[in-house]
Amino acid sequence: MSIATQPTEREFVDIEHREWGTRWSLQFPEVLESSAGAIMAWPAIRPTWQGLGDGAWGYTWRPPADYVAQIAALKLTKEDGQPQYTRFVAGAELQARIATDGREVALSLTVTNTGSQPLSDLYSEGGCFQARSEAFRDGDEVARSYILSGGVMTSMAALHRTNPIRCHYVAVSRRDISAFEWFWGQTKAVVDSPVVIGAVSRDGQRAVVLGYEQSTEALANADEGHHCLHSGPCFGDLLPGQSVTRRGWILFGDDVHTLAGTLARRLAQGE
Repeated sequence: MSIATQPTEREFVDIEHREWGTRWSLQFPEVLESSAGAIMAWPAIRPTWQGLGDGAWGYTWRPPADYVAQIAALKLTKEDGQPQYTRFVAGAELQARIATDGREVALSLTVTNTGSQPLSDLYSEGGCFQARSEAFRDGDEVARSYILSGGVMTSMAALHRTNPIRCHYVAVSRRDISAFEWFWGQTKAVVDSPVVIGAVSRDGQRAVVLGYEQSTEALANADEGHHCLHSGPCFGDLLPGQSVTRRGWILFGDDVHTLAGTLARRLAQGE
């Protein structure tokens, strides 16, 4: 295999599988939240990427003084016209790191409490992993998307959902996710934690899986032209000055079940 990564001028990273001739885009990450409000919201940031050597990239980000005003100016609304992101909290720093050895992609998110007050129930959706090649996008994306449930990678088409094209899966969470139901819908399905999520190519010959340590939630979206997957790590509660890191991986291969087993074992062992 020959996997290459290249950051863009925003928080997106292009991921190319040269042997397959396929490409993905990772919005890394899309969201960082606490129980008191959002820290980083999806429309969001233009970080300064740094080359870390051996093909690794990273950035460090703190909300600028006018960040809340920037988000407010976008006038983001829910389906019913009510505003999104009405509560923000300050006092956090995010470090994002991505690297590849040519065979897989390693991810790392570190959150530091830079303020004077505790931050509780910190959560990130881990990054929006979007297929950018016809081999994986369009067609029966829901049926070709999988999530680990009961120790088995299960097609999302076989699991209950209230939204035909999107779903928010929760394994364990202290967060109130009702505010997101208008967009993502909900499910009665029970999924495993750490969450492992994946997709199979249209010809059934290739597969990719994504997962983070301490991931408690997952998101999947199959709307037109936007096949994306998320594995969301939980960072817990951070006291002032405390940092927590969650690692994740993207694996590529020919069988989604084998890949998921490999990744689940790695996440459970904290390798």
